[in-house]
Amino acid sequence: MAGSSSLEAVRRKIRSLQEQADAAEERAGSLQRELDHERKLRETPPGAGASSPGGPAAPGKALLEAPVPDPPNPRLQGSPGAPGPAGGGLWGGARPSGRE
Repeated sequence: MAGSSSLEAVRRKIRSLQEQADAAEERAGSLQRELDHERKLRETPPGAGASSPGGPAAPGKALLEAPVPDPPNPRLQGSPGAPGPAGGGLWGGARPSGRE
């Protein structure tokens, strides 16, 4: 009868794994709903509420979506040590004094 106890152990293990899978699916669904809710809150402009569905977007939303440019890099703005045609660097421009 060792075979029947082994079969029961396998069935218990399958049941256990199925319960774990069900719990994981419930957790995933809960997290997805939370994510959707957070995303909706971020997309809704402050003060818009339910009174203006499909209305014009608030000016603040465009500011949030606009990319922020990087500040200018003085090393790339034609300074004497900058590489490229405008500066000295490795490929052009004047060499620093003392090295001729």
